[in-house]
Amino acid sequence: MVWYTIYHCCAILYYFFSPYLCNQFETGREVRRRLGNLSELNCSRLALTLHRKTDKDMAKIYVNGDAQEVSLPLNVSELISQNNVQQPEMVSVQVNEEFAEREDWEKIQLKEGDRIDFLYFMGGGSPMHNA
Repeated sequence: MVWYTIYHCCAILYYFFSPYLCNQFETGREVRRRLGNLSELNCSRLALTLHRKTDKDMAKIYVNGDAQEVSLPLNVSELISQNNVQQPEMVSVQVNEEFAEREDWEKIQLKEGDRIDFLYFMGGGSPMHNA
């Protein structure tokens, strides 16, 4: 009986600390599979609750019209780096159809459903003709 209780405690501690050791998320099915017959003590539910990452959430955002799954928290500067934006010093950014000032990129935290557009403004035109 004592070894059974010790086993339960070790399993719960393992699932509490494993996100910090291996940085991965396991689904409820994976936790139940690894805990095996411990489910009668409701350990799998407790282990899953302890194992969830609370510091980062996933969100769907739209970048230039294409859906992307990203980890939150995420700001505009980090999104530019993740998307390997060419010539970031020349890009303008719209967040939900409003232009974001370059000095605010670090402060603007993205959230679920945000629409971000990377825009490049080009100069040019045709030469003036005298009539």
